[in-house]
Amino acid sequence: MPKPKRNEAKQDYLKRCTAQVTKAGEKPDKAFAQCNATWNQEHSVSQALKLSAPVKLEEGGDKKGRFLIVAKTSDPVQNMWGETIFLEIKGMRTEAKLPILRQHDPNSVVGFGSSFKQDNTLFIEGEFSQVTETGKEVKDLAEEGYPWQASIGVYPEKVETLEDEKAVAKVNGQEVKGPALIVRQSYVREVSFVALGRDEKTAAIALSADDVPVEFINQLNITEDVAMNLETLKTDHPDLVKQIEEAAVANIPTYDDGREEGIKTERLRIVEIMEAESDPKETLAAIKDGTPASDAYKQFFIAEKGKKADMLKDLGDNAQESLGQSDDTSDGKDFMALVADYRKANNCGVEEGMKAIIKSDPAAHEAYLAKSQKK
Repeated sequence: MPKPKRNEAKQDYLKRCTAQVTKAGEKPDKAFAQCNATWNQEHSVSQALKLSAPVKLEEGGDKKGRFLIVAKTSDPVQNMWGETIFLEIKGMRTEAKLPILRQHDPNSVVGFGSSFKQDNTLFIEGEFSQVTETGKEVKDLAEEGYPWQASIGVYPEKVETLEDEKAVAKVNGQEVKGPALIVRQSYVREVSFVALGRDEKTAAIALSADDVPVEFINQLNITEDVAMNLETLKTDHPDLVKQIEEAAVANIPTYDDGREEGIKTERLRIVEIMEAESDPKETLAAIKDGTPASDAYKQFFIAEKGKKADMLKDLGDNAQESLGQSDDTSDGKDFMALVADYRKANNCGVEEGMKAIIKSDPAAHEAYLAKSQKK
């Protein structure tokens, strides 16, 4: 199925897509309905979002060099289709250790980091690598004052649709109105240091080409489009029907054309499945069974969730009782309580308070991170 091109108008896409699908042997009314449904599906948030955020170096401490990325998520953002998107902070999940790269290149390792949440903000604290040239160079440039920016890859997993201005919902404790999309659950999979080259607002969010399985709530109903018949199509779009009929007559596919198109489609399906980089057995089974790439992604996602659940169960069953110290510090206060006391005493913001306590009481900070990762 042809997909919309960047900045392609809907009417232009429908003409191009319907002509191609009709040429492949589908009836004009069904071809138009399928193309219309594809347009609606593609203009969603079923692809990865990249948030831009400032990078700050932590003062003092050891010689390793640490950094703090602060990504506020309470404000709405716009995707390339002009849709308003809200990210719910409590629904964002990350791995215990996040790889930190340069320009999203897996061969250019800057270091690693961990995340925690506070006041509708995602904090990513990391440490520069002492063994990679990339880590040393990025750290040295940052110390010289180079304005690095962090690109945070957020992959939607559960999306709620507010179809019109009458639709209302709560996000991050605030009431919002439609039309809008609310990413209720998401996965932070990648963080990269990137050059700051564009305006921060326009660069704040962009779409990548990595499709992921997404659960939609109140998704726009597209079944009515499929029910469109030829008479309705002729009435509403007579010029389009004429173009389709002319294209169908002029481009009746031959056996060789169909065979070549079939080979091309099958190659594309296999490539898309392999690019998912899933379990080898799952990948081979999907290829052998002729599973469409979109369905294979869902199977991979479900299988991965099952494996993680089994791993967590095994860890829980085999976990030993902790003999170490508790998450609280010696005076009975946890990390955020110490931050709150510091802010009150010094009349400062969350970031300054956190940096001060991280420096003065690293044990409390480590306990807080460990406790956050267990939740």
